[in-house]
Amino acid sequence: MLTLNRPEVGNAYNDELRFTFLATLREAEQDNDIRAVVVTGTGKHFCSGADLSGEAGLTAEGYRANSQRYDWIYEVQRMPVPVIAAIEGYAAGAGMALAMACDVRVMAEDSHLFPAFTQRGLAPDSGVSWFLTNIVGPGQAMQWLLDAHRIPATEALEARLTQHVVAPGQALARALEIAEGWAQGPSIAFALAKRQVWASLNVTLPEALRFEQDSRFLTYQTYDRIEGRTAFQEKRPPKFEGR
Repeated sequence: MLTLNRPEVGNAYNDELRFTFLATLREAEQDNDIRAVVVTGTGKHFCSGADLSGEAGLTAEGYRANSQRYDWIYEVQRMPVPVIAAIEGYAAGAGMALAMACDVRVMAEDSHLFPAFTQRGLAPDSGVSWFLTNIVGPGQAMQWLLDAHRIPATEALEARLTQHVVAPGQALARALEIAEGWAQGPSIAFALAKRQVWASLNVTLPEALRFEQDSRFLTYQTYDRIEGRTAFQEKRPPKFEGR
C-alpha cells in the first residue's frame, strides 16, 4: 500500500512527496512478491493536488522545463500489477489525475473528484484531460473541465469514472479486499491485460488484435496457463503462482 502522508495540507503533493512516491513505485515494480498496489491518503482526503505554495517563485519557463513533474502519473499507469485508488474526501487537480491513472477506483459516498484547474486560472495538466476525454467523451470532459465541476461519487459511478462506491471511511478496506483477491491471480496475464486495455486507447483494431495475439503467445508459455487449464478440467479453483 502506498499512502500519501501530508494530511495537514490535504495530501497536496510537493517535489519531495512526488519523488518518494515515484521511487517507491519503481522499487515495487522490481519486487515479484508485490502483485497489487493500493494508493490512498492519510486523513480526510485522497490528494488535494499540487501544493501551490511551493510554486510561488516558479516562472512560466521553469514550469515548462520541469517535464519530470508528470513521471509519477505515468508510472502508475505503466505498472505491471493492478493499481487501485482508495478515495476519501477530495481527489482534486493532479490528485484527480493520480486517481484516474489507477486501474480501478473505490470512492467513499461523500468523496469527490475535482478538476479544479480552471478555477485557479490554470489549464488542466497531469493527464486529467486525456483520462476524462477517453472515459466520458469530449463533450462531458469539456463541461466538467471548464466548470471545474466537483464530481460526487454517485455521479462518478454513473459516468464510469469509478467502479465502486462504499460507505464513508470504507474505501481503503474495499480497495484492500480487491487487491488481495487480484494478488492471487495469474500476474503475467494480468500485466498483459492491463497493457492491452491502456494501449487500446491509442491503436487501431488490427493493431489491438495483433497485440492480443502476441500476449496470448506469452501467456501460453506460463505455469499459470497450464494450472488454469488443469484446474478447469479438475473442477477446482486454480492456484496461480505468477509464473
